[in-house]
Amino acid sequence: MVRIINYKRRVAENKEFFVLEVSGGIEMVLSKTTGMYYATSKKATIT
Repeated sequence: MVRIINYKRRVAENKEFFVLEVSGGIEMVLSKTTGMYYATSKKATIT
């Protein structure tokens, strides 16, 4: 599931626009160095 967690107003070249910050669900990942699992979540921004 993807969830919108924030939005930001930005100005570039005298134009105003909004950016959405989205986050995915939690997933368990196996560490290559320790061999233990940890929880992580991915984030991205969409203009």
